[in-house]
Amino acid sequence: MALLIPNNKPLPRQIEIAESALAEAFARDLITMEELEKRLHLVQEAHSNGEISTYLEDLPRDLLDPVKEEDYADLSITDAQKSKNEYTTVLSSNVLRGKQLRRKTIKAKVILGEQILDYSKTVLEPGRYFVDLKTVLGETRIIVPSEYAVTVEMRNFMSEIKDSTDRMPDAATPEIVVTGKAILGSVKIKEKNTKIINKIKKLLAE
Repeated sequence: MALLIPNNKPLPRQIEIAESALAEAFARDLITMEELEKRLHLVQEAHSNGEISTYLEDLPRDLLDPVKEEDYADLSITDAQKSKNEYTTVLSSNVLRGKQLRRKTIKAKVILGEQILDYSKTVLEPGRYFVDLKTVLGETRIIVPSEYAVTVEMRNFMSEIKDSTDRMPDAATPEIVVTGKAILGSVKIKEKNTKIINKIKKLLAE
């Protein structure tokens, strides 16, 4: 594996690359959660780059190359991704809002970064809206109006998934269904009381 010099003691950055490769392999369903946990432990205890290489040698080559920030400078929201309702954030931060979130299904992926899905000013018709997340060594925050319901159906590995909303789904309410995986990261969902905000704005305008 070219990115690691076999006889050298692993540097923190090289361990991070190996952990990211394993996390992405799990996100792609190439290895099981049990295998991910086992290999992460072995990588963290490794005494050389050569030893780390043995735990990664069966992974696709594209997972083993170091992630370069400049390679992803314009990757967050490309025209191709917009047309496919797919959004990727790598080594950066990104905010999705408005019409980007009105589709019935979107996919949002973050690796070593932060992404925010802000529904607070997004008007949705009643029904179910699916958000397929992949959060790998990063953070995803979802902000919803208090009038919207949220259902979380995610898998997680050594991650924090926190849903602070409490509205139950019903036929007259937009429901955001959050699916996907969180690996060594966090997903936080909170509501924004838009009714109070709109009332204050109306009073100030009078």
